[in-house]
Amino acid sequence: MAIFRRGRGRRAYVVVSTYVEVRVPRGVSLSLARRAVRRLLPYLFRQLRKRRLELRRALRLPLASRSGEELLAEFSELLSAALRSLGLEGAAVRLSKMKYAWAAAEPARREVRLSAAAAVLPSELLEYLAAHEACHFLARRHDKQFWGCVARLLPDYRQRRELLKLYSLRTS
Repeated sequence: MAIFRRGRGRRAYVVVSTYVEVRVPRGVSLSLARRAVRRLLPYLFRQLRKRRLELRRALRLPLASRSGEELLAEFSELLSAALRSLGLEGAAVRLSKMKYAWAAAEPARREVRLSAAAAVLPSELLEYLAAHEACHFLARRHDKQFWGCVARLLPDYRQRRELLKLYSLRTS
């Protein structure tokens, strides 16, 4: 969500597409804008879900068709390449039934768990997942260092990340 100060108008606007953008007049404090947005959160989440569903239908997102073994082989190769480019050794990949995440890195165990639902994702999104999880071996949190690492591996990671948000673990 982004909050922008715009012009001298008296109205605040909330724009909901695949993200939330709040536009407030220049004289309005950010704390007041944030409080107003907090009150609107249930509505905003409903609208976001609705917009993403509409966008998914409109885009007719491509769905890949892979077996578990094919998914494991392709992702393992992508992860190994990402780790090598970071100067790190490979990691084990195992498939898992995950409800709320496409993948999860476990650096202490040198392992990445990959959701079996990722079998429907296009290769470019698997590449993003591999880069994302590889960077967790250097930085555990999603901080500046982490996103810098992802940007080094995939300069267009923002577009891929937004596209991944259109896919849903529950509908795949």
